[in-house]
Amino acid sequence: MSGLGFTSTASTIEKHTELAKLKGVDVYGVPVIEDTEGRHEPKKNSSAQLHLFMQLKKGYVNYMIFQSAEQTDIFFTNLEEYYGKDNVPSVMKGVSFVAVGDAGKALSARGFQFTSADSFESALDSVQ
Repeated sequence: MSGLGFTSTASTIEKHTELAKLKGVDVYGVPVIEDTEGRHEPKKNSSAQLHLFMQLKKGYVNYMIFQSAEQTDIFFTNLEEYYGKDNVPSVMKGVSFVAVGDAGKALSARGFQFTSADSFESALDSVQ
């Protein structure tokens, strides 16, 4: 595996990034929800998200972990705005998806197949 991408929140991105780095691969974690200081707001295309989008398009990301339906929807909305809705399947080609919690509902609605996990840690265990 060359790369692992994942969605997170601003309050958990650091912890999740450190856990993911233990896999010994390139890690592209992106906060898609700003939840610090009592807020809960979707994040638009941040520089971290744009960097992940480019790594996906180049084929450098083999796995994506989505941690909730809300995070999944925000991520794909931003990806569609950046590359265009019709181009998303080609950008995500070759990526295996892992869904935590209700993220599977959002992935299914977009026609993606995925593996389910109970937590971020178990999702990490499911990637090669």
